[in-house]
Amino acid sequence: MQRSEWKFACGWGLVVLLITCAPYVLVWWPTPLDGVFPLVLFNSDDQGVYYSWMKQAQDGRWLFRNLFTTEPQRGAYFHLYFLLLGWLSRLPGLDIPLAYHLGRVVCGTGVLALAYRLGACFTADRFTRRCIFWTVALSAGVGWLFWSDRITQGEPVDVWQPEALTFFSLYANGLFAVSLALMLGVVICLLLAEERGSRWAVGAGVCGLILGNVHSYDMIHLAAVWLTFLLVRWGAERRFPTRAVQMACLAAAVASPSVVYMAWLYLSEPVFKARADTATLSPRLPLYLLGYGLLVPLAAAGLWSLLGRNQAAGGLQDAKQGAEFRWLLPAWMVAGLLVAYAPFAFQRKMVMGLHFPVAILAGLAVAQVGMRLATVLRAPAFGAAALIALLCPSSLRAMVRDVTVANRVGTTSTYVHPVYWDQSLFRGFQWINRATPPDAALLMFPPAGIFAPAVAGRAVYAGHWGETPRFQEKIKPVHDFFWGNWTAEQRREFLREARVAYVVDTMQKQFAPGPPLRPLSTEAFLTPVFQEGSTTIYAVRP
Repeated sequence: MQRSEWKFACGWGLVVLLITCAPYVLVWWPTPLDGVFPLVLFNSDDQGVYYSWMKQAQDGRWLFRNLFTTEPQRGAYFHLYFLLLGWLSRLPGLDIPLAYHLGRVVCGTGVLALAYRLGACFTADRFTRRCIFWTVALSAGVGWLFWSDRITQGEPVDVWQPEALTFFSLYANGLFAVSLALMLGVVICLLLAEERGSRWAVGAGVCGLILGNVHSYDMIHLAAVWLTFLLVRWGAERRFPTRAVQMACLAAAVASPSVVYMAWLYLSEPVFKARADTATLSPRLPLYLLGYGLLVPLAAAGLWSLLGRNQAAGGLQDAKQGAEFRWLLPAWMVAGLLVAYAPFAFQRKMVMGLHFPVAILAGLAVAQVGMRLATVLRAPAFGAAALIALLCPSSLRAMVRDVTVANRVGTTSTYVHPVYWDQSLFRGFQWINRATPPDAALLMFPPAGIFAPAVAGRAVYAGHWGETPRFQEKIKPVHDFFWGNWTAEQRREFLREARVAYVVDTMQKQFAPGPPLRPLSTEAFLTPVFQEGSTTIYAVRP
């Protein structure tokens, strides 16, 4: 790649990421004077977890605790990415949400630049490389034909599953942005290691070392992809890829400490194990096929061209590189799809990265269509642009949906958490952060507590469907406590067993079937220590 190509990829990548910021700005602008917008429009559950880690880093911790449970734990979770973002949020003018989105924009720009670089491994033609770039950056499936503002997991994946698409991932989730960048770093460095030496294998290992720490699921995905790639090469070329295996082993050795660490954490920390074992199963295969839509036949056409053309004259960098690299994309598609149905509880998470080979192959076909239409449309760019435009309605509709739901319903797109939070609640969290010891645990209704760890920096008894062990078991006693179904002694005993020091009485009134049978204010063992607006915080007396 020439320097001008890097400028193109980074510059237009930044433009795409700035476009993903537009919905956040549009919703932030009309924030009510008594409201707080934490810069979250999609899946507040995930963002609340990330913000809680950043808060702990901001407060000086290197090793993180799961603050969505009061159960005993080691507190030995090291997460490099959110540690760095937490430190960044200490700078004047920044806070946790702004630092998070700054990381999302920077890493997302890197993803698109690296996607261009990976595409350059398969074609020397600049027009084709740019078609690959835009196909990776914007494409999705036909979910827009089935669209509804209320998300359900029975719809095509481009409607609701960010992991399956590049644009959706970069728009909705900062952790996915850095993880996708690291995945591309591993793949590109391993490809370059064969011709440029072991330092590139070490580079792949360093990317894997960080990736194994920040998003461990992707290491399983990449291991399956690379093993499949090597086996396919061996069979197709009838020659064992000795050097490729050597480079892969070197990279694996460099990356292994983070994998060993995460395995140790999983086996030795019950709270972490319960979190990792939370079921996030893949949807039915047709929902993936619809979620990729027109990309599927385009990828098939691109694959036919890639495998069938003359390697020395068909646009690959050279014949040797073509023979070595051309099997990667089909191997990645097959392995990436199969691993999404592997017998793990977290199946759905392992589909991340599958969009890259599909979109790169589709980009090859888009470029060919553009070139064939050039005699009619006078320039290949017009035909390619028209085809790419057919691939991106779902990406655009995801952003429009989130703004529409925020303005019309007042919630994020899951219809559970408010988009604008009561300022009194966040001030109560800030009071807790200032006035209570670090080990003081809170009890509050779960939907209201998703940002409590991120602002108060304290643990909540039950705050997250996936982070809180046995979450479903804990919902009923929380209901019974707040709605007054128990006697005073039952309430007091529950707080003691749950290790709760403060009770936050706030927006759970929205979810109540009616007024509580026994208001918390009637309990002698609860002392009000903060009251503002609709939020009251009670200290639990021994």
